[in-house]
Amino acid sequence: MLNEEQRKHAVIVGSPGDGQGALRPKLVEKPPTGVSYEELETSQRELVAGVMRTLLSPFRKEDGDEVMQLITKNGGLGQLRLAFYKDNAEKGNDRWDAWRIEGPGFIWNYRVLPHVHCFVNVVGQA
Repeated sequence: MLNEEQRKHAVIVGSPGDGQGALRPKLVEKPPTGVSYEELETSQRELVAGVMRTLLSPFRKEDGDEVMQLITKNGGLGQLRLAFYKDNAEKGNDRWDAWRIEGPGFIWNYRVLPHVHCFVNVVGQA
Protein backbone atom coordinates (compact mmCIF):
# COMPACT_ATOMS: atom_id res chain seq x y z
CA MET A 1 0.00 0.00 0.00
CA LEU A 2 2.99 2.31 0.36
CA ASN A 3 4.57 4.24 -2.47
CA GLU A 4 8.33 4.17 -3.09
CA GLU A 5 9.09 7.27 -0.99
CA GLN A 6 7.02 6.00 1.94
CA ARG A 7 8.78 2.62 1.75
CA LYS A 8 12.13 4.38 2.17
CA HIS A 9 10.94 5.53 5.61
CA ALA A 10 8.90 2.45 6.53
CA VAL A 11 11.30 -0.41 5.70
CA ILE A 12 14.14 -0.66 8.17
CA VAL A 13 17.08 -3.05 8.18
CA GLY A 14 17.44 -4.46 11.67
CA SER A 15 15.05 -5.41 14.42
CA PRO A 16 12.80 -3.43 16.74
CA GLY A 17 13.64 -5.99 19.43
CA ASP A 18 11.45 -8.30 21.43
CA GLY A 19 12.70 -7.50 24.90
CA GLN A 20 10.82 -5.65 27.57
CA GLY A 21 12.58 -2.35 26.84
CA ALA A 22 11.67 -2.52 23.15
CA LEU A 23 8.01 -2.96 24.02
CA ARG A 24 7.65 -0.17 26.56
CA PRO A 25 5.52 2.54 24.96
CA LYS A 26 6.19 6.14 25.79
CA LEU A 27 3.42 8.67 26.22
CA VAL A 28 5.48 11.69 25.21
CA GLU A 29 8.12 10.58 22.73
CA LYS A 30 7.40 10.03 19.07
CA PRO A 31 8.73 6.79 17.63
CA PRO A 32 11.85 7.64 15.65
CA THR A 33 11.32 5.14 12.86
CA GLY A 34 8.80 4.25 10.22
CA VAL A 35 6.34 6.20 8.13
CA SER A 36 3.91 8.50 9.89
CA TYR A 37 0.15 8.08 9.55
CA GLU A 38 0.11 11.80 8.73
CA GLU A 39 2.29 11.15 5.66
CA LEU A 40 -0.25 8.73 4.22
CA GLU A 41 -2.88 9.53 1.62
CA THR A 42 -6.58 9.28 2.55
CA SER A 43 -7.00 5.78 1.07
CA GLN A 44 -3.88 4.58 2.93
CA ARG A 45 -5.19 6.03 6.20
CA GLU A 46 -8.43 4.15 5.68
CA LEU A 47 -6.44 0.95 5.27
CA VAL A 48 -4.56 1.62 8.54
CA ALA A 49 -7.87 2.22 10.34
CA GLY A 50 -9.12 -1.08 8.90
CA VAL A 51 -5.97 -2.87 10.06
CA MET A 52 -6.51 -1.49 13.57
CA ARG A 53 -10.11 -2.78 13.58
CA THR A 54 -8.92 -6.18 12.34
CA LEU A 55 -6.14 -6.38 14.93
CA LEU A 56 -8.58 -5.61 17.73
CA SER A 57 -11.41 -7.82 16.43
CA PRO A 58 -10.38 -11.01 18.30
CA PHE A 59 -10.72 -9.16 21.61
CA ARG A 60 -13.90 -8.28 23.45
CA LYS A 61 -15.56 -5.25 21.87
CA GLU A 62 -15.26 -3.18 25.05
CA ASP A 63 -11.52 -3.91 25.20
CA GLY A 64 -11.01 -2.91 21.57
CA ASP A 65 -13.06 0.24 22.15
CA GLU A 66 -10.92 1.07 25.19
CA VAL A 67 -7.71 0.67 23.18
CA MET A 68 -9.03 3.07 20.53
CA GLN A 69 -10.08 5.54 23.25
CA LEU A 70 -6.58 5.41 24.74
CA ILE A 71 -4.99 5.93 21.32
CA THR A 72 -7.28 8.93 20.83
CA LYS A 73 -6.40 10.27 24.29
CA ASN A 74 -2.69 9.95 23.45
CA GLY A 75 -2.95 11.92 20.20
CA GLY A 76 -5.03 9.74 17.89
CA LEU A 77 -4.17 7.70 14.83
CA GLY A 78 -2.29 10.72 13.49
CA GLN A 79 0.49 10.04 16.01
CA LEU A 80 1.02 6.44 14.87
CA ARG A 81 3.94 5.27 12.77
CA LEU A 82 4.26 2.07 10.74
CA ALA A 83 7.55 0.25 10.32
CA PHE A 84 8.52 -2.96 8.56
CA TYR A 85 11.79 -4.58 9.64
CA LYS A 86 13.96 -6.95 7.70
CA ASP A 87 16.93 -8.68 9.29
CA ASN A 88 19.32 -8.03 6.42
CA ALA A 89 19.68 -5.82 3.39
CA GLU A 90 20.20 -8.48 0.73
CA LYS A 91 19.69 -7.05 -2.73
CA GLY A 92 16.28 -8.07 -4.02
CA ASN A 93 15.10 -9.26 -0.61
CA ASP A 94 11.82 -7.42 -0.11
CA ARG A 95 10.62 -9.81 2.56
CA TRP A 96 10.30 -8.27 6.01
CA ASP A 97 10.61 -10.20 9.26
CA ALA A 98 8.59 -7.97 11.59
CA TRP A 99 6.21 -5.06 11.51
CA ARG A 100 5.25 -2.54 14.11
CA ILE A 101 2.58 0.09 14.64
CA GLU A 102 3.74 2.50 17.30
CA GLY A 103 2.69 5.80 18.79
CA PRO A 104 2.54 7.58 22.13
CA GLY A 105 1.37 4.98 24.62
CA PHE A 106 0.88 2.23 22.03
CA ILE A 107 2.96 -0.55 20.46
CA TRP A 108 1.79 -3.46 18.35
CA ASN A 109 4.83 -5.55 17.45
CA TYR A 110 4.52 -8.62 15.20
CA ARG A 111 7.52 -10.78 14.28
CA VAL A 112 7.02 -13.68 11.90
CA LEU A 113 10.47 -15.26 11.65
CA PRO A 114 11.81 -17.65 12.81
CA HIS A 115 8.41 -18.12 14.49
CA VAL A 116 5.51 -15.83 15.34
CA HIS A 117 5.73 -13.40 18.25
CA CYS A 118 3.06 -10.77 18.75
CA PHE A 119 3.33 -8.22 21.53
CA VAL A 120 0.87 -5.46 22.31
CA ASN A 121 1.30 -2.75 24.89
CA VAL A 122 -1.16 0.07 25.53
CA VAL A 123 -0.68 2.77 28.17
CA GLY A 124 -3.68 4.45 29.72
CA GLN A 125 -1.98 7.11 31.80
CA ALA A 126 1.47 8.31 32.81
